[in-house]
Amino acid sequence: MILHVVVFVWNPGVLESDIQRLETDLHALAIEVGALSFETGRDGGFRHGAADFAIVGTFSDEATLRRYLEHPAHHQLLDDYARAMVARKESVQANIA
Repeated sequence: MILHVVVFVWNPGVLESDIQRLETDLHALAIEVGALSFETGRDGGFRHGAADFAIVGTFSDEATLRRYLEHPAHHQLLDDYARAMVARKESVQANIA
């Protein structure tokens, strides 16, 4: 299994409606490609300097993760609006048992 973790820091001016749209679109895509689990969440404010938003998805194998990452809908939402929201992004794809 592969754990896909992404954290974002938003650009100034990102609206709650923008974040909700991103969540809705990414959840729909994750379901479509067969992710085992897919969660999103906003920073809880527990530590200063933390990122604003996180995605944690579990995929059965590399092929399923690639279907998600390389899906035309994923590229489309990045091009249409998501890239403009992001000041900084970090990700890891970890093999887990």
